[in-house]
Amino acid sequence: MLRIVHQEKSSISYRIVGKLSASDLRLFYLTVDAAYAKYGRLSLNVVATDFEGYADGRALCFLLRHEPALLWKVKRYAIATNTNWLRRAIAILGHLIFWVDVQTYPVP
Repeated sequence: MLRIVHQEKSSISYRIVGKLSASDLRLFYLTVDAAYAKYGRLSLNVVATDFEGYADGRALCFLLRHEPALLWKVKRYAIATNTNWLRRAIAILGHLIFWVDVQTYPVP
């Protein structure tokens, strides 16, 4: 489940719990695209609790189709998560996408 918890101009905060579905991702990318069109590059803040990945192949395909474009719309990405593998994966990604300020934090 993905839920937008706060949005103010170029900053979007959201929460992820469990698995992400294609409909979760669709709403998220629509929100991001609208904010980017209005304000330019965005700051994304996420708290991911017990992240389990993607609900099915549709969700994964949706992510793979839309995530590359998202990377150019973001200036800052901060994630707090209790899922160690996700925090490590995002930290590695942060070294590859050097134009985005990537920050990771543990959540107990």
